[in-house]
Amino acid sequence: MVVRLTIAFVWALTITACAQQPQAPSEADKSYEAAWNYLKQADATKSPDESASNLLRAIAQCDVAARITSSSFRPQALAAHCYSQLARLERVPERHRDLVQKARERFGRAANCPDVEPACLREWAEMLMAECDEPENATQRRQLLDETRKVCELGLKLPGFTGERARLRRSLGTCLVLLAQSDTDDAAKRGIYQEAIHQFAFVGEVESVAGTPRLYTHWGVALLEYGKLTNDHQVLWQAAERLLTALENDPHNLEARYNLVCAYALMNEPDNAMRNLRICLENDDTSRTYYQTAARDPDLNSLRHTSAYNEVFGEKPSRSVDSLNKRTISDR
Repeated sequence: MVVRLTIAFVWALTITACAQQPQAPSEADKSYEAAWNYLKQADATKSPDESASNLLRAIAQCDVAARITSSSFRPQALAAHCYSQLARLERVPERHRDLVQKARERFGRAANCPDVEPACLREWAEMLMAECDEPENATQRRQLLDETRKVCELGLKLPGFTGERARLRRSLGTCLVLLAQSDTDDAAKRGIYQEAIHQFAFVGEVESVAGTPRLYTHWGVALLEYGKLTNDHQVLWQAAERLLTALENDPHNLEARYNLVCAYALMNEPDNAMRNLRICLENDDTSRTYYQTAARDPDLNSLRHTSAYNEVFGEKPSRSVDSLNKRTISDR
């Protein structure tokens, strides 16, 4: 929902900018504005069928505008957005993949237009990352992440507002963390995490984006994983600081809190680790995701001899699993 509302606001600004121009609106402008109005109706309704119907009407109006002004990115980008929203509504896997592919094609057309803006490339990248949980095999997931990285890097070559470019860098940083987690070579992983940390550090200097829990959560995870690979406790402390900042802005962020547990455990801070782990477990979901993860996570090995840990899990924890498989990075 957060991503959806952010994207809709970007296009609302674009429409407003067009409407404020002194000349009478062209036929292309009228079609584009009609498409935007259908999109607003799609977002406002609670009926999936009605929403899908309005999204299709919006796409049809985008096509009219695109035929009149083939060099403008806006009709293609808005059509891509609508296809992406249709994909979210579709529960049949084959149809979902087809709609995502149509969105990718429209984003590609928009990217080839001379007036394309970084916001368009960011939405494309975020759609691709959202699809990374869907593929049935690691190869497909890696292909999606590689495409996401290329899209982000292409967007950063475009001129644009500092805030929007920072959001694009934040998406690139998140993509790099996911890519590093899928890599099996430690040297390659270190390099990718370093690049992710660099991107997050740049974003942290931009006031309009720096305060978001999402940034500090993913930044903290990148530092945590890099600190593990390099056995650098100073980097682990930096990871803990970023994760604490995320929690200051969003105390209910369990993703940040569990990774903070791991950072404290790796730094041999059992009291801090267990205090935060208890909060995770108190707010766990019905599948007991954090309980099951913590019982097997090798990052928590330093806690297993403590009475506090064994009061919760018993003295014989389950078989360890690769921590990279459990540390999911959300796109929220």
